Amino acid sequence: MPKKYVEITDSATENNCLLSLLKERVGVRLKMWGKGPQLLMVTSLAGKPCKLKCHIYHRLRTARPMMEGRQIDPVEQSPGQINDSLETESGLRVCSVFFNMEKVTIAAVLICLFITACKDETKQKGKITPTATTTAQASESNPDSVLLHLTQDILTAFKTKNYSAVADFIDPVSGIRFSPYGYIDTIRNVIFSKEKFAEQAGRSNQDKIIWGEFDGSGDTINMTLNEYIAKFVYDVDFSKPETRKVNEFIGHGNSLNNLLSVYKDCDFTESHFSGFEKKYEGMDWRSIRLIFRERDGKFFLVGIVHDQWTS
Repeated sequence: MPKKYVEITDSATENNCLLSLLKERVGVRLKMWGKGPQLLMVTSLAGKPCKLKCHIYHRLRTARPMMEGRQIDPVEQSPGQINDSLETESGLRVCSVFFNMEKVTIAAVLICLFITACKDETKQKGKITPTATTTAQASESNPDSVLLHLTQDILTAFKTKNYSAVADFIDPVSGIRFSPYGYIDTIRNVIFSKEKFAEQAGRSNQDKIIWGEFDGSGDTINMTLNEYIAKFVYDVDFSKPETRKVNEFIGHGNSLNNLLSVYKDCDFTESHFSGFEKKYEGMDWRSIRLIFRERDGKFFLVGIVHDQWTS
């Protein structure tokens, strides 16, 4: 029975040229038996198994994939047809490479954008940006909401010790007064300008300042700014109070509360804890009052009053 395939001559010149052409342009995989390079020209779409001395596995991307282990029947082709097939395969491979490179480039750009966004997000965490609230107009339909947002921003800045952010809220004209107790001593309480507060808070070696007198003992409160804040501003977590109200007093002790007489035409918020230990029966309550003055249609911080049970 005659063979169904055609063998190329054993001419070394023809065979070597074809081998070189196939390897360079297509990169086909060759599997040979015997001593001489007897090449067989085959196509990629025939379907019958056959026994070959030399197999050229050549699959175009446009051809249907072959099942693993299948061999193909050869069909005689002219050198011109082989070159046409090789040109088609080479073009397809180049197009595929550029298409894949484009997809890789797009993926790389997306990854870079994602990483940049994550870095920006990480930088923003814990950063207080008061401009959104300090520029809020006091004449808005709900000024209480503005005051509550301002209070939260300021107390969060104190919690994170971001005192430069606190300075941005301070009234640029009258500055800020600190009162360690509910009674505001207009003579002995300390007042900082916006610039002085920022300068003092930014120093590593802060000055000792007399802030008033301790309740009960009458001893002088002689502390640095950081020490005072830890004792008479943020001694408990006022950023998460039990209760917070606008222009309403919550904590009431046995000391005089003169806030309304000192700060006429001002607004205030009070953040309050009713107590921490049952044995004190509510006598360990704490409050912090932030006082705001409206100026040029905006709210500015003019006072911080710390209050607690006094003897």
